[in-house]
Parts: sequence; structure tokens; C-alpha cells
Amino acid sequence: MKKVISIILVLVISYLSAYSQEFDYSKYGEEMPIFKSLNIGSCMDAAIHKDRLFVIGHRTFYVFDIKDPKNPIVIDSISNLGNVRQLEIQEGYAYITSREDGMFVVSINDVHNMTIVAHYDSVELATGLHISGKIGAITNRIYGIELVDISNPKRPKHISSTLTDEAQSLFIHKNYVFVGDWVARKLIILDISQPNHPKKVSDVQLDGYGDGIFIQGDLCFVATGHHGAGLVEKVPTDPAWGAGHGLEIIDISNMKAPKQRSMVKFPKYYQRSPDWWDVQAVGNYAFVGDTKAGLFIVDTKNPDNPQFKGHVKLPRTVFRGEAMNDPVNGFAVGKQTLYIAGSTGLHLVDASYLPQTATVKVETSNVIPPTNNSNNKSRSTYHTGTQIYSVCVDSLMGAAYVAAGSGGVHEVKLSPAITGKQLIKTESVVYDVQLENGKLFVAEGKGGLSVWEISKDEKPKFLSRYFGKEGGVYQVVIDHESKKAALHVGTNTMDIIDIANPLSIKRLFTDVNQGTMYRFPISKQIEPSGIIGCLWLVDCYTYDIRSIPENPNKQKVLLPLGASNPSLGPINGFTFLPKGLIATYGGELIIKQSSTDNLRHSRLVNSTAPLSGKVTLLNSTLYATDRREGKVSAVDISDLNKPKLLWKNQLKGHPGYAVEYEDMVIVPAGYGGLQFFNKQNGTPLF
Repeated sequence: MKKVISIILVLVISYLSAYSQEFDYSKYGEEMPIFKSLNIGSCMDAAIHKDRLFVIGHRTFYVFDIKDPKNPIVIDSISNLGNVRQLEIQEGYAYITSREDGMFVVSINDVHNMTIVAHYDSVELATGLHISGKIGAITNRIYGIELVDISNPKRPKHISSTLTDEAQSLFIHKNYVFVGDWVARKLIILDISQPNHPKKVSDVQLDGYGDGIFIQGDLCFVATGHHGAGLVEKVPTDPAWGAGHGLEIIDISNMKAPKQRSMVKFPKYYQRSPDWWDVQAVGNYAFVGDTKAGLFIVDTKNPDNPQFKGHVKLPRTVFRGEAMNDPVNGFAVGKQTLYIAGSTGLHLVDASYLPQTATVKVETSNVIPPTNNSNNKSRSTYHTGTQIYSVCVDSLMGAAYVAAGSGGVHEVKLSPAITGKQLIKTESVVYDVQLENGKLFVAEGKGGLSVWEISKDEKPKFLSRYFGKEGGVYQVVIDHESKKAALHVGTNTMDIIDIANPLSIKRLFTDVNQGTMYRFPISKQIEPSGIIGCLWLVDCYTYDIRSIPENPNKQKVLLPLGASNPSLGPINGFTFLPKGLIATYGGELIIKQSSTDNLRHSRLVNSTAPLSGKVTLLNSTLYATDRREGKVSAVDISDLNKPKLLWKNQLKGHPGYAVEYEDMVIVPAGYGGLQFFNKQNGTPLF
């Protein structure tokens, strides 16, 4: 035991040493000093259009006059844009990804009076972004890339989604999309000449996690980070630990057979967040932002032998408890000036070595969006033209209430035929709906949680609205006995609220744990004694909602020893057995009964297909809906030792939690609509 403890201490000390390391910059060229800093709060990205500088950060979008490049003057700003991440400018419009809040489109035609003209509901956490011609592309991390029709910027429309392992950033060049695929350490090239059916052309293995992409002529520049491709064990003593930071230059003259031309490496380190890396090529220089390590300028005149020109270190600060140089989040290359976005503000660096006429050269896409992207109509599917996230059923009324994304709330009659209409028009995107005692609770993202009184043949009456302090509201799960509800709030927060008086909702408890929350992190069902579950990317826990706030009785959900990820991950989920819980993990079911601490692994006895997804248990049938893969499975678990697959379906769309009504199973499936299946065999209901 002493030997094991000693080894652990050595690893911890090594990790902390690497984590707090001061880098040796002697081989990275001269240090480029910052000559001015604008204290406008945390900044995430920057872009230049003509003599204007645009900056995003801390839920805000700024525009500066840079006729004098070294003396930016703020003109206007817009707030309340959520968890902003990347920024693109094209033809009088700014496009901004905002993670859980999708993409905003802002008119910048009048920079003294900018206005939000559209809010696009992305499939998942909108991260990377590139706009080119009539096509926009968004990365949704493990949900791949999403192509968007922006021929009318005021009405962006979903075209298609294509899975990659974990798309972080991308770049559109002619008829192709180049994707920095993160943990897979790949550059992926997709042909989007038919944007409703993108096709993979090729990929290139990288020596680091793939992120920022920039195309100049026949060269693709890729910014990488975290661990090198040779990583064997994810520990600081592994030679590839933290060695993935660098710039790779790839020849794409033959899209089907791209080849690496060269690579340069930046300092070796590992920092979990911020963990994104950006690159731009201007003239004979590549500029690469590498968060904690700073910004590097690389002379690429000879792409087979790039040389360091210089580097920039942002001011010292304390970031998430560590004394370090402020991380580089994003940047823009202007006329002999660099504008660098950091958590401490916007920093200006002299770049007089750039020619006065240096410009960012980009070849615009000529891809034409499809003229008709409508789904094939089916009597077993209800379409709204928007994403459908969730559904709740009013059995007495024979109706379902539907969270229809940017389409508000719809009411759908379930017999004798499937018919529906918009019931509530909302200003914000609707992600979830729950019914409680004639009141409809609506999770409206940045619009908070709204409450409506529902009665037959009358227009819904608005009662109240609750806003989470840490961001929008994206899921609501109600405990009908205690009149309390659990909410997914912002990026990674769970609120427990008292809804006994819908006119005066009170927050009772808040919890934040490691990792981002993807869609629907809270277990849809509540254990009979009042236990709920919540899932973060790194941790998952149960809570006694009825004892909150006095005694939350927070318990970590145990998983198999040796698991590569201590959490269920963003795809899977768990629900409650009469005495215990059941989860999807690693393609199988994991069962923990209250009478023992042992975990039981159960693969389906009649199927070799892996099982994944968010789960609901209705009688002895477990429904698993995998939003990433578009799969819905029904499993008989009457015998926990021998779970049996009853049926499975591959859907077009991204399914949310399944519900039952009489002899049907109802599945909200994103852009695939609200779909209805026979409970017994999974065939379309009609």
C-alpha cells in the first residue's frame, strides 16, 4: 500500500509541476510586446471587417472604429448573447456561436445601432463556426458539424448534420469543409457540394488534438493541442503528455490524398480549460493562439521549413486559481496590429513587420443550399419545421405538449389522428416542457423558465417567469409530490426550485460539478422516495430533492473500476429501479441495487449491438434514446440478469426522452419531428 501511495504522490507532484510550469521561450523568436490593453472584460474572439473591429466576450458583442489601427474606439455593443465562443463577419452581418444558445445573427450595417436579426437553434453546443457564401457551418462537438442555409441571414435554415468524433473548429473552402477533430487528432475533409448529403473525402492524422483550421491556397494550417499521438497512458510521465501543442502545415492540392508538409511544436503542457487553439495565415506568416502558452508568429514562406518569427505573452493574472499568463482565446490580424482576446481584456500588439497591404485571403464557397429540404411526410410524424426537443402527455385531455425549439410550444391531439398547432409563441427557443396540476412549465433557454395555466378551449395564460443566475434554463424535471423541480441552468449548473406557488418561484439549491452539461443531463424520472439524478461530463450524482435545501444527500454514482471516463458521458444516462438504478454505459446496462454496492453488467442476451442513450423506464420496458446516433431502443428488463432487445429504430434526427401513451411510444426527434411508434414492435403507428 505504501508503494502505491508513493507512486500516486510522484504522479501528483509531476502533474502539478507541469501544470504550473513557466515556459522557456528562447526558441520561439523575439517577444512581441503589448503596447495597449482595453479593459472591456473577458474576450473570446475578434474579427475585422474593413475599418471595424468586432469582439465577443462575456455575453457581449462589441464594435470598434479602427481607422487608427492602434487606437480602437468603441462604437456600440449588444449584451445578453450567452456563452459566446466564435465570431464570423460577412456582408453586413455578424454570426456568433454561443454554445448552449446556438448561433446569433447580428446586423452590423449600421454599426451605431446594431440589432440581433436572427437566433439559430443548433443541434447541440454550438462551438466552431465558419461562414462562406450562402453556407454556414457550425461544430457541435460530439454531434459533428451542422450545415446552415444563410442565403437569407435573417432566416437561417438547417440543412444537414454529419457526425465526426468530436468536431471543434472548421473552415469552408470552395466545396469542402475542413474539420479539426479533437480527441481523434484528425483533420477531416468533407465534400459539401451536395450540402444535404456531405461526404467524407479523406482525413489526416495529427500529432495533437485538432482544433483551429485555416486554408490559404493549397495549404491547410492546423492548430493542435493537449497530448501527442504517441500517448500511451494519460499521465504526466508519458512522453506525449501535453506534447500535442503545435502548428501542422498540410498540402491539400489533392483532397483525396492530403500530405503533411511540416510541423512546429510549442511548449509542452496540459490544461483542461481553456483548451482551444486558433490559427490564421496572412501573407507569409501563420499566427497561432495556444491559450496559456500565448500567441506564436511563424514564418511560413517556405512551408517545408517554417521558422519562428516571434511570440506574445499576455499579462499575468490568476486564472481559475492558477497564477499564469492570461490565456489567448482568439485574435484578429489587422493593419500592422494584432488584436488578442484574453480573459483580462483585449490586447494590442505591434505587427509592423506585416506589409501594409497584407490581407487574409479566403476563397469563398460556391455551394448552393438545397431548394427543398423538407422531410418526407408521414402520418406517424408531426413536423413543425423546427427542432422538437421534448414532449409531455396530458392523458385526460388525450393531448401532448411539445417543446418545438424556435417554434415555441405546440399542442398535439393524439387521436383519432395526429393533429397539432402552435399553442404558445415564445421569443426564446423552447427546450423542455413539463405539466403539473394544470400548469405548463416551459424551459426557454435564455428566456428562463416560464409558467402557463392550461385549460380546455382557452388560450394559455402566462403566470410567471424564473431566471437562473448562471444562464438560461434548458431542462425541467418536476417532483409532483414535493412541488419542487430540478433545472439545467447555463453551461454546467443544476438549480432546485420551489414551484408550490407558480407566481413566486424560489430557488432552494444550486450545484456545479466538473464538466459541461450537454442536453438533458437530469434524469427524466424521479425515484419514488424523491431521488433525482444529474449528469455532468465528468461527474454524475443523485440528490434527495424532497430534503433540499436542508439535506440534499448528494451521492456520487459509482461506475466500473478501470472505466476510461468516470462519468457516463454526454450520450448516456440513468434512471431508477424500484430499489436501485440502471444506466447505459460502454454499450451495456449497468445495474446497482440498493442492497449491495456491487455493479452488475448486463449485455442484451439477444443482440450484439451496443446500447446507448438517455433512458426512461416504463413498467418493465426501458427506452434508450441516443441523440448523437439517432437510435431508439426498447429493452425488456423484467429479468435484470437477461435484458432483451424488443425493437430498435434508426431515426433521422436527434431523439430526446421517449414517453408512452396507451399503445404508442412518442419520441421527440429534433429536425426529424415528433415520431409515433407501436409500443409492441416499434413500427410506425400509422
